[in-house]
Amino acid sequence: MHFLRFTADNEEKLRTQIALEEDSVSSARAAGNETQWLLSSIELGNLLTSARRERDACDVLSDVADLARVAPPEELGWWLLYLGTAKQYLNERPAARQLFNEALEIAQLHKFSALESYVLHHMGRCAVEEGEIELARSLFGRALVLREALGDPRQASSRRALEMLNETRWGPPD
Repeated sequence: MHFLRFTADNEEKLRTQIALEEDSVSSARAAGNETQWLLSSIELGNLLTSARRERDACDVLSDVADLARVAPPEELGWWLLYLGTAKQYLNERPAARQLFNEALEIAQLHKFSALESYVLHHMGRCAVEEGEIELARSLFGRALVLREALGDPRQASSRRALEMLNETRWGPPD
């Protein structure tokens, strides 16, 4: 079970975005442009996970692991988040939690509030999936506070997660 998993509104648009990003990854890699290769791979990993292609996302993100580890902190944080998300949806939750925790530490250390809100929200989803409902409430609540402060429209997603946890009895996974 995946709690409130994102579903793209327009599958055709998502496929087009994936194709464009795959081209960008290939071009940057061929040109030896490591910065663009990393950035495009991070975005491609996110898109592939949205398309339910988590294994492909892990492969793309793993290909740039060495680049990510020496990248500026914010890029590393997003790489960690998207790799963690792909692993979460592959039911590799211990690995996902480790990646999320590392991303959260980076976001908090460098005061990357948007990244922090995403990480907290994804950690909340993972916690629900593991039956840790009180932890999930705390994580979603923290994400909501940040998203409200940022004026982020994704605050509705965090608010909905909290509402769902209050409306329904969520328990440990079967």
